[in-house]
Amino acid sequence: MGHTVSKLCSKCFKSEEENPIYQEQEMKETLISESFSINSSISIPKNISASYELSETTSSSSENLNQEHILRLLIEKATQEFLDHLYAPLQEEGCQELVNKDGFLVYGKELPDAVLIKASWLTPYTVDQYKIVMEDINNRTTWDRSLESVEFVSTIPPDIYITYSKFKKMPMISSRDMVLVSRLIKLQKGVLLIDTSCEHPDYPPTDKFVRATLPVNGYYIEPIDKDDQGNINKVINITIVNFGGKLPKSLIKTKYGKHVPSLIKRMHGEIMKITEKSPYN
Repeated sequence: MGHTVSKLCSKCFKSEEENPIYQEQEMKETLISESFSINSSISIPKNISASYELSETTSSSSENLNQEHILRLLIEKATQEFLDHLYAPLQEEGCQELVNKDGFLVYGKELPDAVLIKASWLTPYTVDQYKIVMEDINNRTTWDRSLESVEFVSTIPPDIYITYSKFKKMPMISSRDMVLVSRLIKLQKGVLLIDTSCEHPDYPPTDKFVRATLPVNGYYIEPIDKDDQGNINKVINITIVNFGGKLPKSLIKTKYGKHVPSLIKRMHGEIMKITEKSPYN
């Protein structure tokens, strides 16, 4: 696509006390409990795994409720972790600047078992436009060139969906696969599109692929006053990823972080195809 997004100042993403996204810690706790609780007695365990296996399909309503409970707990855990990083400055302690170009700011750091990537940019597109493109798995590979294929698995319950993705093999890097559960969540000032890894009996790990995990991947989209380039939303993308295998985390951090702007530009190009309207004119 190659178009330039307006420059984004790091001052737009401040510490928790100054961050305009949320003003109080209690707000996060309230939003989470209101968005996810299946009943008032459910609380998320501190040690819940980032990946739970769903039981075999059954007609039992109690079994379906259990699966729903697990999926909601996974989404809740990922959302809590996303918001923790959202509260922190965009360049958290230990983060390295990876990109500062064409309106994109991208930072990354190595974690004990994964890599953290934080990115931000302004966009002329709406939440609905982002959602349509991200959920259109039939065309996902046209703009996400790292993917070989994406399959829709199920929706249990209807507001949560599961996908299975295969990633292309690259020189000296084996093919990866991943099972994700996803949901759109309305928050106080914006919307969060959140993904996290899960397991599914129809898509177990195999010797053909290295199973990658995505403890957290989310896009927080918040409205802003329209600027002179037509931008109407601010986007913060936070990803925690473990590619599995023996790839050096320093390599993953650099490659993944520098990949974000080109990925988003191609996503915007796909939105332009759908809307038949270029915001850059």
